[in-house]
Amino acid sequence: MISRLTTQNLILSAPSSGDLSAINHFEIRNDNHLKKWESTNPVNNQPIYEETQKRLENWIKECEEGRSARFFIRPKDSRSKIIGFCNFTQIFHGSFQACYLGYKIDYEYEGKGLMFEALEAAIRYVFEELGIHRIMANYMPINFRSAKLLQRLGFTVEGYAKKYLLINNRWEDHILTALSVEQWEQQSKRSFSSNEESEKNCNDNLIIRECEVKDINSMVALSYQKRLLYEKAEPQFWRYAKGAEDVQSQWFEELLKKDDYILLLAELKEDIVGFIIGQIIKAPDVYAPPGLTLMVDDFCVSAPLWNDVGSQLLNKIKLLAKSNGARQIVIVSGAHDQFKREFLKNYGLRVVTEWHVGEISGYNKC
Repeated sequence: MISRLTTQNLILSAPSSGDLSAINHFEIRNDNHLKKWESTNPVNNQPIYEETQKRLENWIKECEEGRSARFFIRPKDSRSKIIGFCNFTQIFHGSFQACYLGYKIDYEYEGKGLMFEALEAAIRYVFEELGIHRIMANYMPINFRSAKLLQRLGFTVEGYAKKYLLINNRWEDHILTALSVEQWEQQSKRSFSSNEESEKNCNDNLIIRECEVKDINSMVALSYQKRLLYEKAEPQFWRYAKGAEDVQSQWFEELLKKDDYILLLAELKEDIVGFIIGQIIKAPDVYAPPGLTLMVDDFCVSAPLWNDVGSQLLNKIKLLAKSNGARQIVIVSGAHDQFKREFLKNYGLRVVTEWHVGEISGYNKC
């Protein structure tokens, strides 16, 4: 394994025995910040010097034997300080030629584009120098930063694993993504930092069309993933109901028969990656907007694709609604649904009302 990679702002170095103190300082600084994303730490969730030393020795051995490629991330202006890690582990050769990617960054350096900068260089090394064909990376559905980072790097969502990994003493679901060398080579022909170019690649294969009965199962499956996240955020208000999929399937089928509803879906390479359902309604008599209202209650998109797929679905349904007399749009969104809320804000929509939920205790059941 190469001992060092350099980028504009960073140095990525291989593990060495002299890094023990810097690793301990990183873990102490970031214990509360990272424990919600990582498997359970040593006893009492506190960094232990001896445990860290043992892990460091194992890391060095893994790299020497070619089973891992680990990089400690350092700022060029403070080279003795470790501010993050990116690790390519469980490296398989032979016919598989794949590995798993993991990463983390100091809370003080989060949101500055440094992990993207580090991973750009590290991924290039893994593909070009190690001859790896496929890199896999998984993240918790509520980890919006990881989702955006992996999307920007070119990773594509391949699955959803329930109770996949023990995180902070709780089994957590994970979204499964991967990047092949062929995908990476295509990405490399463009600038990684250009979101518009990245989205253009999606546009070339994206189809926006009206929903049909044959699409309902895929729409329900997409809704189910969203429902799991909503229930986790508000386990009482969005508590999962037994048989919900059957109820929703019947409801979607009924909506397809109604003239005042518009149902559109987004299809990417034969996979359904989003849908939107709107109803054209009159405003209550106490209000007088200049026309009908398009009420959107169901608007679901695969998390990494909101900017592109969400925009195209919304543009299309607005055009159809306008032709039917609608002059304003209202979209419902969960308070915790960060991807959706950020998309709607960037699209230019405003928050005009909110729901506040709480328990009512001490009541008598009839």
